[in-house]
Amino acid sequence: MGSYMKRIFLTLLITAHIFSCYSQSHGQNQEEYVQNKEMLQNWQQFLAAIAQKDIPKIKTLLSDKIRCYECLENTPSEQKEMEYLRDSVENWYDKIYNDLVYIPRDTFINEDLELIFTKEFITILSTHKTLFSRKEENGYVVLVTTVVPVTGHEGMQHSFHFKKTKEGYRFEEIGTIP
Repeated sequence: MGSYMKRIFLTLLITAHIFSCYSQSHGQNQEEYVQNKEMLQNWQQFLAAIAQKDIPKIKTLLSDKIRCYECLENTPSEQKEMEYLRDSVENWYDKIYNDLVYIPRDTFINEDLELIFTKEFITILSTHKTLFSRKEENGYVVLVTTVVPVTGHEGMQHSFHFKKTKEGYRFEEIGTIP
């Protein structure tokens, strides 16, 4: 009888442990689902504001500074400035990646937003494969395949980094892979 009771107790203990683990992981999945849903809504809101050129709304969705290398070379005059910097400044790499690459929000809106987020690009961002990836505790990276891989070309993704603030997710960086 003692052995039988031990088996029942052990079976109940294992069953309770399994249910406990399931409910903990289910709770984590539920929390992750809510965060992903919130980020998806933010991404859609971000794209809609840009497509509609709703500057007041866009301002609420951007960080104070946007890390944007593309913003440094998206006009012929900027390309010449960057060539001059690389040729004439000893620590040009540090100057670019520790300083110049961070574009103030208003400058980004006034000088770069329309050059980067063209109607065609917004369509691509709205229709192509999109992945949401957690970035540390307070952020997300949205990856969009903007050029599909084909024979002879590895394709390309654009990455959009968002940081969670008290007011919601704020766009803080754009980049490309590769």
